[in-house]
Amino acid sequence: MAGGGFPRDVVRLAFRLEGDRADIDAAVPAALEAAVASPPSRGWHHETTYWDDEPRSLRGHGLWLATSVRGGRTTARLAALAGPVRRRVWTASDVPLPPAIAAFAAARALPEAVTDVALAAVMQRSAHGRTWTVGGPTPVTVIDERCRWHLADRLVEERLLLVESGGRAAAAALALAETLSTRLRLRLLGDALEAVAADRLAGAVTPTVRLAAPTLDGDGPVGAGFLAIGRTSLREMLANLDHVVEDGHGQTVHQFRVALRRLRAGLSLFRDRLPDEARLPVAADLKWLNGVFADAREWDVLLSDTLQPLTASVTDPTLIAPLARAAEARRAEAYRRLADRLAEPRPTQVFLRLLRWFELDEAPVAPPDEGETLAEFARRGLRRTRRRMVRHRRTMDRSSIADWHALRILAKKARYAADAFSSLHPRSTTRDYRRRLEALQGCLGRFNDAAVAERLAASCRDDGVRPTAIAIVAGWAARERVAQQAAADAQWKRFRAVRPFWRRG
Repeated sequence: MAGGGFPRDVVRLAFRLEGDRADIDAAVPAALEAAVASPPSRGWHHETTYWDDEPRSLRGHGLWLATSVRGGRTTARLAALAGPVRRRVWTASDVPLPPAIAAFAAARALPEAVTDVALAAVMQRSAHGRTWTVGGPTPVTVIDERCRWHLADRLVEERLLLVESGGRAAAAALALAETLSTRLRLRLLGDALEAVAADRLAGAVTPTVRLAAPTLDGDGPVGAGFLAIGRTSLREMLANLDHVVEDGHGQTVHQFRVALRRLRAGLSLFRDRLPDEARLPVAADLKWLNGVFADAREWDVLLSDTLQPLTASVTDPTLIAPLARAAEARRAEAYRRLADRLAEPRPTQVFLRLLRWFELDEAPVAPPDEGETLAEFARRGLRRTRRRMVRHRRTMDRSSIADWHALRILAKKARYAADAFSSLHPRSTTRDYRRRLEALQGCLGRFNDAAVAERLAASCRDDGVRPTAIAIVAGWAARERVAQQAAADAQWKRFRAVRPFWRRG
């Protein structure tokens, strides 16, 4: 699924097989025999080399170069990148090694400095595998691939499974993937396989993928709006998914959860257009998936937003050091559990169901009410989310941490609704409302982080952390909650002073 997207004409689902090598070797043939019921159509082998110079000036220009050798024929590919998303790719066949970048640059109007790059191979990939082709008007192909990646003195071995098809067989490819996911420990890869591996092994900084909200047609049907919003959220989740486990990058985990929460908010916004028997299982799956990621993210926040500033501010940093070490160990364990959970069948099956809904347009959206456009539906949803937040703020118990947490959740839903439907209105009319809602949500989030920090620090008592460090965190958390309550009150007044953008005009 290159670049986190899902080509509408070709389905290419890539999975990494998890587990012991001997177990995988035994499980793959059995699973494929059950799912495909045909012998391999062919075997194959190819070599791929990734090129760059020592300062990685190709990457500095947003370029990525690879050559592949198959059956004695060499093909070079030069890709222009925008973050993790491959925008344009140029190819040349039967080229010498290394290929001449100058020829690409001259023909494609690439940056002039690229022509001066002195290439040196930075990584080699050797892959061999077997291919099964399932018959039909448009065949479905299954590729069982073993890879060895070499970079200097590093060696990484992977076992990958690709299911791909085109045209009308997209649903069949998904069905085959669903069958395999019940027999193998699979983890769906959301980004381009080679680009992910190349960046990771070459030491590139892990990208965090943020996709803009879709442009909606206010006069169009409500169902089209739901599919567009869900598709964008799903693609953002998948584009971040592989980096979550491989790199343990806190911001990538955060961005995955943001996209997940946007998808959950979209499901809530359109709940009256989805039958309960279809919506409720998906809602339960998304809630469960959010919980899978929650523990790792909480330890990330404790370390970065609480213990780091505390260590810098206390007179004796050694008081905090044992707690920080215990938190680091807890964080590492949380990421190990996350990797194990993502290798279970359920996450893969959740993503495959979402792909059916949003990429194959199989979401069971009910027909629109008589004459209601997406813009009219959006106004109802925006009013509802804002009204619920205002009502809760008026009646909440200010001494209750649970009530402040509930207000934070309602503010998130109101913000995600405003973001989702913002393209239906001029940006100048939505800017102030969304900014003030974001500022309010930030105060409420920091209030919640303080409460979580106190709870997590107290749990480290079992790791031999002295009560002094735990008491320091508790004191900081109490002060932070008071400060963020006052800040939230101020931001609430600013938010209430802005006229909702859907009432304008």
